Amino acid sequence: MSEFTKKRRIAALIGLVILAAANFLLWGKVEQGHLIIVDAVVVSLLVLLFFAKGYSGGVKTLVVLAFLTALSVVLSRLLSLNTHNVRVGLGNVPILLAGLLYGPFAGALVGFGADLAGALLLSSFGYMPLMGISPLLLGAIPGLLKPILLRKSVSPLRLGAVIFCAQIITSIGWTSYCIYLLYGTPLRELLLIRIPLYVAMALMETAVIWLMIRGGVFRAQGLIPVKGKEKQA
Repeated sequence: MSEFTKKRRIAALIGLVILAAANFLLWGKVEQGHLIIVDAVVVSLLVLLFFAKGYSGGVKTLVVLAFLTALSVVLSRLLSLNTHNVRVGLGNVPILLAGLLYGPFAGALVGFGADLAGALLLSSFGYMPLMGISPLLLGAIPGLLKPILLRKSVSPLRLGAVIFCAQIITSIGWTSYCIYLLYGTPLRELLLIRIPLYVAMALMETAVIWLMIRGGVFRAQGLIPVKGKEKQA
């Protein structure tokens, strides 16, 4: 990867971070419909930046990310248990995979796109920009931690550490805080329910992704070899 491409990817990721911060600062001060329009425009510009000529992967990668986005929407909105306090299902798996396979910006893009599309098309609660930060971070964190924890090999423990970090920051931390702000549900009551639930979900997500990696599904996509099988890769 050229130095220019690296800088472009970093710029795109920084753009998403700024977008998330803007959603937080403008929440309650700007009409929600206006925030959605701004989000859509900014993300479209970042996609053009990220997938501009010279990016390795190009259209093929964009198609895969679009598929992961659609899969997350189906798993999250149609094949999950959804209430205003919890969501139980496998909708996070495609988002986590996008971050692991294609990096933090791609993961953030899939998380943001899946949340926006699912909320606008299939949710009775509508899109909430403040909560949209959570799936964005959920996709970005695995991509950021992969070079640190999964650089040489993937093991269930290392993979679980990445996914647990993502869940603690997003589903347990940020989303719980947003529900408290939006609905007034006491934070302590939320955490008593959400901590054990999302710890269990993190274990389930780790098991699903580990089984996929163990079977060699993503080896051709550049995910590092399973621990103990480096010589066979």
